[in-house]
Amino acid sequence: MARVFRLLVLLMAAVEPLVGVEQRFAMEPQDQTAIVGSRVTLPCRIINKTGVLQWTKDDFGLGTHRNLSGFDRYSMIGSD
Repeated sequence: MARVFRLLVLLMAAVEPLVGVEQRFAMEPQDQTAIVGSRVTLPCRIINKTGVLQWTKDDFGLGTHRNLSGFDRYSMIGSD
């Protein structure tokens, strides 16, 4: 049985953006279908990042740290 996973990225501005420079998605995460229990990666990329990134699931913030404490099934990977 397949299950659709949908995660949204919430960009939380921690500081004011630079004048004339706006953070935005270079690549947005896309919906994916996966088999329950399988590993799924939702790639995304932000241009001109000026704040803190946070993954959300069902409009609930999972956290801003890569280890996402309390949510062992999820993690953020990448580079700043």
